[in-house]
Amino acid sequence: MTVYRVTLRGEGIRVTFEGTETPCGFYKNEFVWAKNSEQAIDRARANAAAALRRNAAVNKADLPGLSLKVDGIQAGLRLQNLLQR
Repeated sequence: MTVYRVTLRGEGIRVTFEGTETPCGFYKNEFVWAKNSEQAIDRARANAAAALRRNAAVNKADLPGLSLKVDGIQAGLRLQNLLQR
């Protein structure tokens, strides 16, 4: 298994900030163990979606329409990168 860094671009959610809902997008680096790049992308998307479900500021009604696009993927990173999560 290899450590991958998957850079995701999230779009299509609203975040409550100071009492006001604001359209929001984000970039997120996910470090995952995977056998290949397809599995790494699937795991990274699942991790990011789970983190958003746990975030109280995110409007949960937006999650079904959330778009998580892959902006980059890098294989063969050191184990230390994954352990720092």
